[in-house]
Amino acid sequence: MALPRRWWGRPVELHPLLAPDEYQSVRLWFIAGALGFFLCLAGGVAAISGLLMLRFYP
Repeated sequence: MALPRRWWGRPVELHPLLAPDEYQSVRLWFIAGALGFFLCLAGGVAAISGLLMLRFYP
């Protein structure tokens, strides 16, 4: 199957085309990516909070 143009923008639309065992492996990476994204957000918030505390509460 040829991938549609710009498939990487919305890869979730292709999930129904996967076999159940293929979907499980994709889902594992999807969850890992989501966890990594939220860890990055938490790290950014922690860094900004720390900098603000140093600036306003010496």
